[in-house]
Amino acid sequence: MGDAAAGQDRRYEMRQIRQAVAVGDVPTIAREIRAMKRLWAGTDIAAGMTRRRDAKAALVESALRRDVDRTCPTDDRPVV
Repeated sequence: MGDAAAGQDRRYEMRQIRQAVAVGDVPTIAREIRAMKRLWAGTDIAAGMTRRRDAKAALVESALRRDVDRTCPTDDRPVV
């Protein structure tokens, strides 16, 4: 890895993700995954790592959307 995050807390986002997972805060999980891109900024692998972080965050967000879709009633359900 490069020195893009030299002198910075390299584990910050991981701690935030762990706390968010514990309480089921999916938007924070996705946000912190994306925030990890700072670790590779300015390195030879930045483009690939950025792509991977964005894909992981999108996967987390898709789980949230799928969960919301299951819990929200649609307009075509009969009202009882």
